[in-house]
Amino acid sequence: MGGIKSEICNGISTNIWEWCVEYKSWIICSHIPGKTNFLADSASRRFNDKHEWKLDENIFGVICKIFGLPSIDLFAPRLNKQVKRFCSWKPDPEAEHLDVFSINWAQFELVYIFPPFSLIARCLQKVRAEKAKGWMVVPLWKSQPWMGMLVRMLIREPRLITRKKNILRLPISSEEHPIMKHTKLMACLLSGKECETEEFLKRVQNSSWRPGNQEQESSTDRISKDGHNTPTVEQVIIFLSETFCRGVGYECINTARAALSSLGIVVDGRRAGDHPLVVRLLKGVFNMRPAKPRYIETWDVQPVLEKLRSMCPLHSLFLKDLTLKLVMLLALTQAARVQTLHLLILKDIIIGKDFRCMWLAGNIKQCRPKFNVQFIKLKAYEKDKNLCAFETLKIYIRRTKHIRSNVDDESKLFISFIKPHKSAAKDTISRWIKSVLHMSGVDTKKFTPGSVRSAAASKAKAMTVPVAHIMAKAGWARCAISLPDLYIQA
Repeated sequence: MGGIKSEICNGISTNIWEWCVEYKSWIICSHIPGKTNFLADSASRRFNDKHEWKLDENIFGVICKIFGLPSIDLFAPRLNKQVKRFCSWKPDPEAEHLDVFSINWAQFELVYIFPPFSLIARCLQKVRAEKAKGWMVVPLWKSQPWMGMLVRMLIREPRLITRKKNILRLPISSEEHPIMKHTKLMACLLSGKECETEEFLKRVQNSSWRPGNQEQESSTDRISKDGHNTPTVEQVIIFLSETFCRGVGYECINTARAALSSLGIVVDGRRAGDHPLVVRLLKGVFNMRPAKPRYIETWDVQPVLEKLRSMCPLHSLFLKDLTLKLVMLLALTQAARVQTLHLLILKDIIIGKDFRCMWLAGNIKQCRPKFNVQFIKLKAYEKDKNLCAFETLKIYIRRTKHIRSNVDDESKLFISFIKPHKSAAKDTISRWIKSVLHMSGVDTKKFTPGSVRSAAASKAKAMTVPVAHIMAKAGWARCAISLPDLYIQA
């Protein structure tokens, strides 16, 4: 006998048991033959043949010309094999081997590996353990844990497979793999032998050398040809001018000037970056290529507010929707950075009748000697409770109370809504904001989560909120020109 932890099923079982007791009835379990139990077994009996995907033969031929023709296809039945010899995961009269992980891959000169995506990491480990050699087709998923291992096992430059129609399809039909609509594939020549991988890495490093050079050039030779640490002002000007001619902006050249000063380079008794000629050059660069804000326009806050207003009532929302709503409301009402949201804690929270104050676990970016933000204050918004951050926060704290005991840092305000629950990282909070923007119709390819700050400031200015109040809330200096010039946008 087994058991489950479902309260719903437990309630149904209790009701059935009480009914049997009341009517003095007995429930007897009896066997139902499989041929008559077709309704319950219908899902397991349904044949699914949509797992034998095949790479386009023309693309396979092109890659073979680059990496070589494989001796055997390790993951293929006879329907989608690419070479004569193949290994099948099910009994096949033409297959040379079954269960590819039970054989030694090093016995083959070159293997072709196109495994199910869930087995990529296991395949890489087997290639390394048995010091085998072959080329593998994998999706270009840069954030996967196995990507680092794959890069360290390369012995040739990987080849990106151009996305086109029917690049990955079923052999018995023209149906294309659904993942190819948003994923690219790449072919990689791999080896489990360290000597071959080290040789490739050394070749990659040497490719940055100029023809005829025997060692890496020093970057300081651009400003000091005679080997001394005291270049002339002419050499500094030439270095900055060459940087300007590469098409970079004022910020990049100013960073280069600051780097020269930080290295302790002194020219004519002055730090290199403070020399009058260098300062004059930077003024000319600014006039020709002035610094520009990241966004020349911003998105409309109204559609986002409408989306947040539609996420109601609060007590019936899923934890995911409640979390997304609270994060976005705090970002908008406080003109807060992701860092600020990440530092919010529940420890020593101050609770009033119509307000709540939450402390920050550290200093935020805009903190300075005369401006040190230690907490944020949320006030109740009686005009529209569906847009009230105060009410949303109360419901969120109540909903997450029972799962905070298992969180690594239960003092943090935001925790992940997916098990196992953990305190939310800055990247996670940033992704939440991006999700809300995307659901509201904002172009997330153009606007990042950081754009919420400027959008909130612009909306507040459009609603005739005093600029001084906006700057105080966002933490900008009163003498700064960044708010009207860089943040208040159309």
